[in-house]
Amino acid sequence: MTGNQSFFSKLSFSDSLPPLADGSQIKVHGIGQIHPLPHLPLHSVLFVPGCPFNLISISKLTSTLDFSVLFVNNSVLIQDRRTGQTIGAGHESGGLYRLSPLIARVSTSADLAHQRLGHPSLEKLRLLVPSLSTIKNIQCESCQLGKHVRQSYQSSVNKCAASPFTLVHSDIWGSSRVCSTLDYSYFVTFIYDFSRCTWVFLMKHLYDIFHIFQSFFIEISSQFSQSIKILCIDNAKEYLSSKF
Repeated sequence: MTGNQSFFSKLSFSDSLPPLADGSQIKVHGIGQIHPLPHLPLHSVLFVPGCPFNLISISKLTSTLDFSVLFVNNSVLIQDRRTGQTIGAGHESGGLYRLSPLIARVSTSADLAHQRLGHPSLEKLRLLVPSLSTIKNIQCESCQLGKHVRQSYQSSVNKCAASPFTLVHSDIWGSSRVCSTLDYSYFVTFIYDFSRCTWVFLMKHLYDIFHIFQSFFIEISSQFSQSIKILCIDNAKEYLSSKF
């Protein structure tokens, strides 16, 4: 019941005399409908001029609106039993529980709920948030990117050399910020693909590579009676000079 006529969205005349808790009766001037909170429609509300309080029947909330009312310490909470959504909240004052006139509305946006609950599947989201049971799909960019599968690489067709010195890999490193005791600041490697045997030669200057390669080539020819057929230089420009 309430004594404020401006609260009513609908009001019909009534002259009933409902009993109070102490057995006395109170004169009612009308009965109607009000919405004290966005999701709290109240029907059959009594208009009693001069009533100092706006009173809500707990039994009416739980029986006609399928709401649950929870009292904790000095607070009260009204929730929708089907969705678990908080409808209203209040606190105790002067022996009465006063319902707060405004309460922050919890967003039930499907996208927001999906993000806050850890990006669950649509089926699990419907179970967690019953009010979203009618959602057909969720467009989540993070989920789509996370489920992408990288295209498989083709199997490598490269094989180790089948015969000695068919393929030799060479790489040049330097310069070092600190020279050796003999003033070497570069080195070049030659890796024998057939057995992975490696030769390392120190250099003081990059242009020494030509003479080192000549020595290496002669060494292979004299010791193994073989010649290098393919030299893989990994785009080393030092091998592209006119001397080679």
